[in-house]
Order: sequence, then C-alpha cells, then structure tokens
Amino acid sequence: MAESAHSLDMPLPFSEAELIDAQRQCLAKNNLSRAYLKPTVFFGAEGMGLRAQGLTTHVMVAAWDLGPYISPQAATHGLRALTSSWARHHVNISLCRAKTNGHYVNSILALNTAIKAGFDETIMLDPEGYVAEASSSNVFLLRDGVLHTPEVTSCLQGITRDSVIQLAQKCWGSKCESVGSPVMSSTPPMRRF
Repeated sequence: MAESAHSLDMPLPFSEAELIDAQRQCLAKNNLSRAYLKPTVFFGAEGMGLRAQGLTTHVMVAAWDLGPYISPQAATHGLRALTSSWARHHVNISLCRAKTNGHYVNSILALNTAIKAGFDETIMLDPEGYVAEASSSNVFLLRDGVLHTPEVTSCLQGITRDSVIQLAQKCWGSKCESVGSPVMSSTPPMRRF
C-alpha cells in the first residue's frame, strides 16, 4: 500500500508501523482471527475536479470474514480459467503495478465474462497479448525448476507476488524469471498460453 500510494503521489499521514498496528486493531475490535483486510487510502473532498492538489489523505481499514474464495471442488481439482477478451491496462494508461480501487472495474468485467461462460477465473493479457494476471491474483508458471511470472509493468506488484517469489527461492532454490509468457492463438475468443 505504501509503494502504491507513493507511486500515485499520495502522501501517507501515518507510518507503515502505524498502518500495520491499525490493521491489527481492526481485527481485534471485530473479533476476527481470519479475515480479508482492505486498507484504503483516499483523498479528501477539499476540492472538486481532476486536480489532486491541496487535498488531505485519509486512511481507512475494513476487515471481514470472506469465507472460502474458491469452491471446495476448485480447491481440490483446480480452477477452470478462461483467457479474457478484456485486456489488462497498459502501464502508461493507469500504472498497473499500483493497487488502486479503480483497477478493480477491469477485473470485475473480465471475471463476470468468465463466470457467465461457466469458468471459475479468467487470465488477463496485456495489450500486446502476453499473460498479465488473473482477475484477482498473480499468475505463476513453474517449468523445469524455474518460476515464471509476468513483469510488474503489466501486473500488480504486491505482497502475494513478492512472497511467492521469496518462498520459491528459499524453499526450492528455484530461479525466478520475471518475463511475459507468449500467447498462442486458437479459436477466438479462446486463447491459451
């Protein structure tokens, strides 16, 4: 969150330690031992329009029991994923590596299309046709002892991505390459990688 706020030129009024403590307090006050945490940073309403100058930065923390994110069948047998016809934003359009609430619209549209077609998830491509990410998660491919994942220009640079790479390096001694995965065309709108 701190890196995203910095990238978006949103000064944080709290230290990272204070933000972590606020999240712990939110869990404790709501008696949640397992929860989805959603810290959010937003500008105040001191002005209207597109100029984000002279606005105060506010922070809120929401937490709730999300329950299982995927069905027990998908957890056991794997997700069925559709390659989306909705492309992930280009890096020069909306800073994809930053976690921003506005990016969720792109993911919602892509996931809804996949669900209507009978799939569990969708894989989104960047504007050049390379794998970017799934609607709600990063994409990793382990092949011949090398962990592959898209570059952060087209996917979210977040805790999950960094944690998977660190765990792979620590546990498996795996080399990790951050590269795009080419997409091979098949019958539209389906593609595979």
